Amino acid sequence: MEVRYKLIGASGRFAGCEFGVGPGIHQIGRHSSNQVVLAGDGSVSRNHARLTVSSAGVTLQDLKSTNGTYINGKKIVRQAVNEGDTLRFGDAAFTFEKASEFPSAMRVPCPEPGCSGTITSGTCAVCGRRPLICPQCGTRNAADARFCRSDGIPISPQFGNAPRGPGATGPLLNNRSPAGIAVTGARTNVTGRAAVAPEHPNPAGRPAESPAPDHRMIERLNARVLENLDFPRCVYCGANVGKQAELCPKCHARIRRCAAGHVSPASARGCVRCGKELLPVVERWGVFRGAASSGWTPEAVRPPLRLAWKLKSPESGSGWTSPVLGGGVVFAGSSDGFVYALSGGVALWRTPLDGPLRTGFTPESCAPAYDDGRVYIGHMAEAIVALDAREGSLIWQRDLPGRPSSPLRPARGHLFFGVYMASGEGAICSLDQNGEETWRCAIPSPVYSCPAYSGGAILAATAGGAVLALDAENGQLLWEHVEHGDEFNTSVAVAREGVYATSRAGKLICLDPRSGEVLRRWTSPTGNYAHSSPAVGSGGAEGMVFFGADDRQIYVVSAQTARTIASHPTGGVVLGSPAISDDLAYVGSQDGRLYVVGPRPHSIESAYRLSDNVSVASSPAVGDGQVIFAASDGCLYALESCARVEE
Repeated sequence: MEVRYKLIGASGRFAGCEFGVGPGIHQIGRHSSNQVVLAGDGSVSRNHARLTVSSAGVTLQDLKSTNGTYINGKKIVRQAVNEGDTLRFGDAAFTFEKASEFPSAMRVPCPEPGCSGTITSGTCAVCGRRPLICPQCGTRNAADARFCRSDGIPISPQFGNAPRGPGATGPLLNNRSPAGIAVTGARTNVTGRAAVAPEHPNPAGRPAESPAPDHRMIERLNARVLENLDFPRCVYCGANVGKQAELCPKCHARIRRCAAGHVSPASARGCVRCGKELLPVVERWGVFRGAASSGWTPEAVRPPLRLAWKLKSPESGSGWTSPVLGGGVVFAGSSDGFVYALSGGVALWRTPLDGPLRTGFTPESCAPAYDDGRVYIGHMAEAIVALDAREGSLIWQRDLPGRPSSPLRPARGHLFFGVYMASGEGAICSLDQNGEETWRCAIPSPVYSCPAYSGGAILAATAGGAVLALDAENGQLLWEHVEHGDEFNTSVAVAREGVYATSRAGKLICLDPRSGEVLRRWTSPTGNYAHSSPAVGSGGAEGMVFFGADDRQIYVVSAQTARTIASHPTGGVVLGSPAISDDLAYVGSQDGRLYVVGPRPHSIESAYRLSDNVSVASSPAVGDGQVIFAASDGCLYALESCARVEE
């Protein structure tokens, strides 16, 4: 039976408030994107702490907050929580208790003047009025309020849910807007700061009377300002977030967009500007090498990096698969046959499989895949399983004719993976959401690597030196290219310029995705084996291919000309696939360093160094502001940018 708890406000602004916390991760802070929103309290940081409830117990972790997180008056970094403990976030204190009656929603005091009621389901139980929620800070305001009582921003049809009938004639933008544009009277200030009204000296000590505002003029200015808000800006801090980012590069808040590109808080039900439906959040690294099958993500994690957390495998001598991310959780398998769900270095659950997992840089290594609340992974007992991402419980298991590769699941589509058999033959298989086989294409040689998806086709490379494309609907062969006398043990990368694959003979080939014709070819000057799957950049790394080789080099090759842009030496063999974060590639080496590589010559530095005699033992994953990878010491490491300064 699931144990549920609640946080009960002990004093101050949140006295009497109740927040229900069931199994899972509950982030606490001022931002409306948090699960427990403590809006309007300046002592609480935007993302203050994380409360994790799992079968192993309850853990509270401070997220480098300004004013600290406390348990029973003692400042903590990460500590277990017991029933009856007093938790304090800045100045906001709560009692942690087991919930006999679990609140379906948080209970907060009604903001209406003179009302002593409590809000449990959107409306006050005493006065029956529904408060207005500020779209910027999440504060609840009185039903007839036009401005937020915490930060003063206007609440209107464009930026909130306040009614604007004939009697609501006040200005839309009086002092400050979410985009940082200030309007005062008939003057517009686009400097990013709120315009401050000049002080009027008054010997009597009373504020001088100002002329009545011209509401028609202000409304015209509002319309003009809204027309000029086409540039995407963070709704929290006003920073330019670009056209693809899902995290603000300045305050690191999670954001969502509508079809028109307008930015809203991640927790909003609709666009705060136009009211349209928000687009679903795309999991950028839910499968090996990212959702785009290119090894690139638009999320920028900038060096220098510091250790956010590390987790040692419970079993001695056990290693980890390459990790993936989904829903803010890290998923990885261990060589002793367990699948883990991790948050902040804490295991939310671990599920045993019927067979061990192959980890490290062997061709047969298998990483999990996440999509739509499920985790998929294959094991060496010749089966593939689907697990519930929240609990780790088994949904289904499918027996196979051989050992599966890392699976690929395009968003809410079928599951695709390669198979390698003891006979030396292989196959590519497709399963539906119930684990039933929809088609299987037999291949004369094994398929070790994770397939890729592009334009309705499944693309895969084989140990027999072939790169082939299959129809995703029925498995029919669309085209095949064979490199005679060579073999591919790596995954292909898909980009606008073509399909890229690295081979045992040290070659990089680019194929036409429609016909399989060779467009460009690059050959290593040393002829060394290219173990590393290629990664193709976009954004700031547009048109650049990154990969490593046995000659201890990390290569950057032009996607258009197949000429070497740069070759960066390392102290060890480069076996892992790069992960490109915006315009920088993170690559692990056997010399125990994680390198960050730029697109220009000599733009390489050591982003993180492990202990002596320890090497990077997986391909990294990038997401939620972190770079995550496994090492040969049996630990999973998560690094974050030192520039992530909490307000």
